[in-house]
Amino acid sequence: MRKQTIHCYYLSENRDLPNAFLLEGLKETDGVMVFGTVDGEDFTKYKVGNECEDLDPHLQLRVMQQIMPSKVERVTHVMPCFYSMSHDDEFIFEKHGSTIYGFGCNGRGFKHMTYHGKRIYHLITGNQAEADKYKKPAPLAKL
Repeated sequence: MRKQTIHCYYLSENRDLPNAFLLEGLKETDGVMVFGTVDGEDFTKYKVGNECEDLDPHLQLRVMQQIMPSKVERVTHVMPCFYSMSHDDEFIFEKHGSTIYGFGCNGRGFKHMTYHGKRIYHLITGNQAEADKYKKPAPLAKL
């Protein structure tokens, strides 16, 4: 596992924003994904971040001004966040006894929850073979 530092902008409230979003292919960020999600202990805050350690946080603010101009005044602070990343970007779910562990969700696991739910269900019911079907396929061999 490796840790990746990203900068997240926190908004004071999440009114009129989707529960989560993911934008890919923005020319302003050279294709780096930008995400937003409901956050905070009571789920009233909102955070917007990206999946790139070295993306200038000021660039991200400019992107936010373009995609959500009326929301930028809600920014309360910017904060570095750490996400655990598996070296192959695979999500890791394992069952040990009666506990299921999840790792490597790469800061974007929320958008895969339907997928993860099936895998976790099969782990709970003890069907390891079916749970393994939801693992990331191995890369194709180069010819």
